[in-house]
Amino acid sequence: MVGASAKWADEPLTSAAEDDLDRGEYADRAAALVASLHSFESSSVVGLSGPWGSGKTSLVNMIVESLQREHPEWIVARFTPWATSDVPGLLSEFYSSIAHSLPSKAKNVRKALALTALVAAPATALIPVAGGSVATLLKRFVEASQAKPPWDIAFAKASAQLRELGRPILVVVDDIDRLQPEELMALLRVVRQLGRFDGVDYLLAYDDETVFRTLAAAQIVDRTDGTAERFMEKIVQYPLFVPPLLRHQQLARINRGLAHVSRDDPNEDGRLDTMLDVFLALLRTPRSIDRYLAQLEHHLPLVPQTEMGLLKVRLTPDLWGREVPLEGCRHACTPSQGVP
Repeated sequence: MVGASAKWADEPLTSAAEDDLDRGEYADRAAALVASLHSFESSSVVGLSGPWGSGKTSLVNMIVESLQREHPEWIVARFTPWATSDVPGLLSEFYSSIAHSLPSKAKNVRKALALTALVAAPATALIPVAGGSVATLLKRFVEASQAKPPWDIAFAKASAQLRELGRPILVVVDDIDRLQPEELMALLRVVRQLGRFDGVDYLLAYDDETVFRTLAAAQIVDRTDGTAERFMEKIVQYPLFVPPLLRHQQLARINRGLAHVSRDDPNEDGRLDTMLDVFLALLRTPRSIDRYLAQLEHHLPLVPQTEMGLLKVRLTPDLWGREVPLEGCRHACTPSQGVP
């Protein structure tokens, strides 16, 4: 939120203590779901979907916080697939993220994961991106082994070692909608097969529509016939959705921001009341509201203090300096949402 003490930085919340959208209970229930699904004999995948700017990462952080508060035995591994440059790097980063989240005593588990990573992707591609001790382990395996075991044997050994550890593990994968088609398919293969260790569960965060378009671009599905949705149903067993902003939440966030950045009280003479539906139709997510207010704070001091000028910039700060009639703002809404 844009405020008097700090500029907007588009950073996610790190704790429920920072939440001003009453999503704490939702996060607690999602965390309870994750905990209830766990079994050392299987692996579950929970998906959290929502449009860009809806607060997915913030909600993920709140879910993880709640899970570890109520169930401190859980280990959480953060896997960032879009931080790598290719598919082998993605596979390496996956196994590394689990290995680095384990307690220091879990040396045998790390070795088993390193061997699984070695079998799952070319060793020469894995070593540069694995990072730290995992890269050293991989290099050691390359130098010491004349023949690699089949993947299923390496996977079974790693699974057994993870079960013996006796700690539930949650792998959090955020922003999978940033991936290119080849990378997305590699990630889904990891979740579906290469990383489906017993006792290891997943929390994926993504924008549905973007993922569906990426799958269609990979020619895996037809975006128009429902196959994209059915494809993701095979990956995600428990879909969750970021709660949309309620009307009163939109209004409260907009009003707080306008009270801070406006030269006068935007409600004192009702000048903006007739444009309310425009605001609510265009500013549907926390990010879109906060981004708008940040633009407004920048542009308002540059505009002559006339009623029409201020009204224009309040509505469309990105169009400041252009002669755009207010009638154009009316057409930004659908007929059902238009300005009366």
